[in-house]
Amino acid sequence: MFSGVEGMVELNSSEPCPVRVLDGFRLEIGDTSTFSPYCGGGRVSEVRPRQEHSYEPLRQALAMPRIQARSSTELLRSRSLHAAFQALHTFCQERHCLPQPRASEDAERVLELARELGSALGPLDEDVVRAFASVSAGELCPVASFIGALAAQEAMKCWARALLSPQAITGKFLPLDQWFYFDALECLAVEGAARLMPEDCAPRGSRYDGQIAVFGADFQEELGRQKYFVVGAGAIGCELLKNFAMMGLAAGPGGDITVTDMDTVTHSNLHRQLLFREADVGKPKAQVAAAAVRLMNPDIKVTAHQVQLGPGTEKLFGNAFFQRLDGVVSALDTLTARAYLESCCIRSRTALLDTGTEGAKGNVLAMVPPLSQPLEPSSDPADRSFPLCTLRFFPSAIEHTLLWARDEFEGLFQLPAESVNRFLGIKQLLHDVPPSHETSPGVPFWSGDKRCPHPLIFDPSNDTHLAYVEAAAQLLAHTYRLPSCGDRVATRDVLCHVVLPPFVPKDGRYVPTAEGMEEVEETLEPGQMLDLVQELAQWKQELGGGTEAMDPIHYDKDSDLHLSFITAASNLRAENYGIPPASRLTSQRIAGRIVPAIITTTAAVAALACLEVYKLAWRCRDLQCYRNSNLFLSVCLFFRIQPPPAPTYWYRGKEWSCWDRLEVRAIGEDGQAMTVRELLARLQEEHGWTVTKLLRGSTMLYDAEEDEEMQAQQQAQRLSDGVERSAEPQQLELQYVCAGDELEDVCPPLLCTLP
Repeated sequence: MFSGVEGMVELNSSEPCPVRVLDGFRLEIGDTSTFSPYCGGGRVSEVRPRQEHSYEPLRQALAMPRIQARSSTELLRSRSLHAAFQALHTFCQERHCLPQPRASEDAERVLELARELGSALGPLDEDVVRAFASVSAGELCPVASFIGALAAQEAMKCWARALLSPQAITGKFLPLDQWFYFDALECLAVEGAARLMPEDCAPRGSRYDGQIAVFGADFQEELGRQKYFVVGAGAIGCELLKNFAMMGLAAGPGGDITVTDMDTVTHSNLHRQLLFREADVGKPKAQVAAAAVRLMNPDIKVTAHQVQLGPGTEKLFGNAFFQRLDGVVSALDTLTARAYLESCCIRSRTALLDTGTEGAKGNVLAMVPPLSQPLEPSSDPADRSFPLCTLRFFPSAIEHTLLWARDEFEGLFQLPAESVNRFLGIKQLLHDVPPSHETSPGVPFWSGDKRCPHPLIFDPSNDTHLAYVEAAAQLLAHTYRLPSCGDRVATRDVLCHVVLPPFVPKDGRYVPTAEGMEEVEETLEPGQMLDLVQELAQWKQELGGGTEAMDPIHYDKDSDLHLSFITAASNLRAENYGIPPASRLTSQRIAGRIVPAIITTTAAVAALACLEVYKLAWRCRDLQCYRNSNLFLSVCLFFRIQPPPAPTYWYRGKEWSCWDRLEVRAIGEDGQAMTVRELLARLQEEHGWTVTKLLRGSTMLYDAEEDEEMQAQQQAQRLSDGVERSAEPQQLELQYVCAGDELEDVCPPLLCTLP
């Protein structure tokens, strides 16, 4: 669709039309010979055409299923499961019960029935049918959560108003076509699960009998002993903790789950973070979540912290903490925090399951030392930035005006008052760059993405004008600790009697007319700077010395007053430039930099992570059993692949894994920390390496190129010199260079454990 086109106005009122993209700058829209001449401007918006889909009735679809699969191998597996489910129903009608766990006779009977029922579907994967039958009496919380999430997503897509005539509720996402089969049978391929017998999986009268039927009683006890760290108690974190409680993770002797989240519960969390309620608003997320899962399972051990994981919390979450863990699950929403957590797990060689969602998309990445490769940093799809001059002078989309309004909020109510003057008014901008301005002869400046603005005349009867002034006045009153007026009628009455002086544009102002041009800052003479400092000191004394005269306001996406200002300011700015305004909800999402979260996606992602927890609890050493998962619930696409194996490299004639490191218990003969001389001798004796340089971070501990006296001083120092004392043993990671390393690209890390 086209909008804002000048001259060829017929495009603005036309229905969505198909286009052909010619290159990065041109598209073809068909015959426009009957349209009026094009003058300039315009905006193109993509519109996805409506699709119609039809579905077979259940009886027919059961006999000849249309199964969504990505490959012939996956289709064979899904058809085998389709036959297995029908065979299971027939088995239940015959025996009035489900097949007994791990009972080979029952499994063979299900396979026999599947052969009879599935002959029209082609060959069966008999191992899949046997595995299906052997655990069909079981119930696993992660599988139920995943299937429930997919079913809920499909329920939001379609609603059957009448038989065989589904009507779209949202019209936004593509419904499933028509069968979809999911299995995690690779969980049964781990060494411990493959040896289970019927007696191992028999019911115990326990709340975990459904899980015992699949993995056995001994494994359930092992789950109870697990020690896990959940970083983040938001949407995914809540789902993880709920699943852990249902699974019995850390619900036995020696088990423990640590959860940390620095945030508190807000109203915007309640629709997608299932452990929080209205009464929890303002309370620490981690503590509320921990209390909620204890109600679900009183045996679970959960320790909650309200701290941000980072270098400042290494005394609480140090290397010793990570090394005692069985696994870590990341439920973070920032790349910086994720990268730091990954570095902690890599250093301690602790398994990490990294989870994330963006709308209907989600993923789970498994890092299993020493089997898989370490996780690689990724880019943040939600991090969108725009050039400064676009936000200030040349907005062309509502996102530009909303981010401008967010900057305006910070400039008015958070940052120093000087920053307010950096924004030019519309009349001043038109004075500096009039509508007829040309960048070169015949090339108008106001064209393309640069919309020519028009000034607004304040009108107290205009609700948007009034909302802007009202919100700004209340926020300013708060910063100056003054009582504010919430009476809109009184506010309008005051504004009706306000006479505004006419705007007089000034010459000599600077407008950056191209992307990347830096703003010209006014320079001050040294004498002027001294005068300003003295003047500021005098103001501070008059305002009360050391007391704070103003309260800075930090933008809160959940504050109605803050959002009122942002929405009104943005829409007024949009009106200046002829940009369609945004609703309050859209303004909150964009200005708050909120990535849409859907609870169905978070539930599915958390479930997939918990399936990997099963494998970690089995101490599985076969990388083929682990899975990285990517899902797209909007179109019901799902990918699960084996994580990449750990890369290797050659150093000094030997192959090393990326997880290998040289570990030295750096305790000298006197019981104290080793000296540099003792460490160099150890490396020479055990590996035959002559170290020529030894560093701790940027500190040079030893350099063979120094003179003999300096070398002697360096070798006499202890590895603990300059290191802060700690109650627990510390690990130093040292860098080194050996004689003859000129051709080596990488070497294994050297870790020294101090006493």
